[in-house]
Amino acid sequence: MRKSCINIMFSIFGISVTPIDVPVVTGLKGRQPGDAPALFASLLSAIIGFLLVVASLWAFFQLIQAGILWISSEGDKTKIETARHRITDAIMGLFIVFASWAVFLLILQFLGMTSGGPGINLKFPTIY
Repeated sequence: MRKSCINIMFSIFGISVTPIDVPVVTGLKGRQPGDAPALFASLLSAIIGFLLVVASLWAFFQLIQAGILWISSEGDKTKIETARHRITDAIMGLFIVFASWAVFLLILQFLGMTSGGPGINLKFPTIY
């Protein structure tokens, strides 16, 4: 009785309890609704990895731009100070991003979510 009530409630709200037959996103065919936490964990892992790559590229771009500003300053103290501050800010920003990533992994470890199973399994992003 309880299971049929839950199925009726799911069908009223449009929530499927059957495997996905025609997915909007490829790669979901045949997945069960119980696979949602693992899929969400994979999505979260991909988003965090993407943000780490973007933050690293932005810091690299800022370092290059500050180096060019320093070289083209022609001895002007204000331009040298601006370039020095930009270099310091880029390095500190990169440190903060990776420190927050490490703290996030530490919190996940304490919560037992990095078991290698269907939980959140974050690793360093790779190019290939």
